[in-house]
Amino acid sequence: MANITKPTGMSIIWAASGTKTPPTELKIAQGWVVELPPYQTANFIENKQDQFNGHTNMHGVPEWDGVTEYQGGLSYTKGSNGIVYKCIATNFNFDPTNPLNSNYWTKAFEDFGSVAVVANNLATLQNSYNTLSNLTSYPTARTNLSVFSKTESDARYAMVTGNATNVFSVAPATLGTHAIRLDQLSTLIVQATESTLGLVRLASAIQTETGADNTTAITPLRASSTFLKKSDNLASLASAATARTNLGLGTIAVEAATAFLRTSNNLSDLANATTARSNLGITSTATQPETYFLRSSLNLSDLVSASSARTNLGLGGAAVLNVGSTAGTVAAGNDTRIVNAVQTSRTLTAGNGLTGGGNLAADRTFTLGTPSSVSAVTGNTVFSTTHSHALDVPSFLGTTASTAAAGNDSRIVNATPNSRTLVAGNGLTGGGNLTADRTFTLGTPSTVSAATGNTVSSTTHSHDLDVASFLGTSAGTAAAGNDTRIVNATPNSRTIAAGNGLTGGGNLTSDRTVTLGTPGTINVSTGNAVTSTSHTHAFDITSFFGDRSLSGATGYYTLPGGCILQWGTVGALNDDQTQVITLPKPGVTIVSVQVTGFGSVNASVGPCYVTDSWTANSFRVGNNYGTAAYPGRWFAVTVV
Repeated sequence: MANITKPTGMSIIWAASGTKTPPTELKIAQGWVVELPPYQTANFIENKQDQFNGHTNMHGVPEWDGVTEYQGGLSYTKGSNGIVYKCIATNFNFDPTNPLNSNYWTKAFEDFGSVAVVANNLATLQNSYNTLSNLTSYPTARTNLSVFSKTESDARYAMVTGNATNVFSVAPATLGTHAIRLDQLSTLIVQATESTLGLVRLASAIQTETGADNTTAITPLRASSTFLKKSDNLASLASAATARTNLGLGTIAVEAATAFLRTSNNLSDLANATTARSNLGITSTATQPETYFLRSSLNLSDLVSASSARTNLGLGGAAVLNVGSTAGTVAAGNDTRIVNAVQTSRTLTAGNGLTGGGNLAADRTFTLGTPSSVSAVTGNTVFSTTHSHALDVPSFLGTTASTAAAGNDSRIVNATPNSRTLVAGNGLTGGGNLTADRTFTLGTPSTVSAATGNTVSSTTHSHDLDVASFLGTSAGTAAAGNDTRIVNATPNSRTIAAGNGLTGGGNLTSDRTVTLGTPGTINVSTGNAVTSTSHTHAFDITSFFGDRSLSGATGYYTLPGGCILQWGTVGALNDDQTQVITLPKPGVTIVSVQVTGFGSVNASVGPCYVTDSWTANSFRVGNNYGTAAYPGRWFAVTVV
């Protein structure tokens, strides 16, 4: 496992200055259900966890408290005196710093330096023990141990290496282990026999070669000149050939050792191993190593490449798939998808108006036959290779857009002929017959003044100007010189003052700006209020929550910023069983998933839920350990 680095900011506590509300003991036991957790309670839980993590990070070992049940032989804590204690008997509310509680607590560690002092004293005693250098009286020590000194021992006992100055008297020997006195030696010398120790006479050359005297001894020199020596390896034989004849040996006895195969060489001394195998009828298979062949006991697990072996056997990809009815499996021979499958001999026949078809041994195409031309007289008919349609001509005729005009349509019968001429009258130019597009243009108008009238000539015109109609006090009129809107106009000395929530203003000698004051911070408790320079609004928090589904045990809730809380149920899973959960709001990224068992409290173990295979639409839940099957509830934090 890779090293887990310590995160930064451990001393920064979540919601240290925020609003925190502790949950009830009943809520703590129940945990979250399908609900929107109050932020005050969530703040309390996160603050509590951060405080404990920060405390542990700061102190190393949590300080003792009077409400925790400490476990004998397992628990450690730090007392108010800064010393770490180990619990030796299960207890709660027994302060480890109180000497009266020594039956429950003991110091976990020795004081710094005390171990070194003990180790130094032990080393001194060990050195003294090994060398006895600290003895105050050697004679007293020897007396206590009942031992002699070196000087005393040298005077009392003979030295192993001998000493010519030491002479010892011995008593007459009576046992085999006694030293023999010089005056006893002559009485102890007797003729040696096979059963008695004593002196023996040396044999002569004749006696040695005859070998009949049993009272003499043969010296090595005499034996060397009479008998063959083992170290000579029969080299001293008078005639090696005669010796071989006497032993009944044939000519093979004089062949060199290299002429024969030695058992210890395991046939490695063959002159030509290939020729030897050929003589024995052994093929080249015998020269392959053991690993060259498949061993029956390994059941093909010693194949160099299982995939290549399958290829050599002509096996396809189905050979490594399990039998099933889902993707990634192969179908069994009695699979209903095969039993009820349409056979390739089934024939598809092209009916009237179609071509193509055939049996299902290959892909087949049906093609619409080439259509016949449609006219006003054709009908709805079909033939073996073509078809035709009846044409409803009246449905194409009409007097509206997207319809065709009938031959007697009044729009055609009463149409104006293109010989008709359009003539430009007074004040206009242009015109002509209708053989082409024609344009009528207004002649250049004359200037209009207060004195002009409504007149027209061949190429121009003029208008009478009703000046009074332009004057008025409404929109779209001009003001008369004595118009009250001018007479009563506001003077530029008039002042505009900024009221509550606004800043700026001033007189009208120049442009003035009235600015909204800096708004106040909005939270869940602010209202619609205004001050001299600022304002706040009531905050409708429910309007920030968007898409949601709260109708059942499975649902979701969309929070501002794209965070979506989702929840649902898990079926009863036994040990090592899994279930794929489809998110009620798919197309998201899963940030966290928590799964909790749901059922009555009992002595069974588990379940222990784990999740994997996170995708945008689903995830998988598995019961990793448990002795009974229970349903569960899951809660996921997702983002878009």
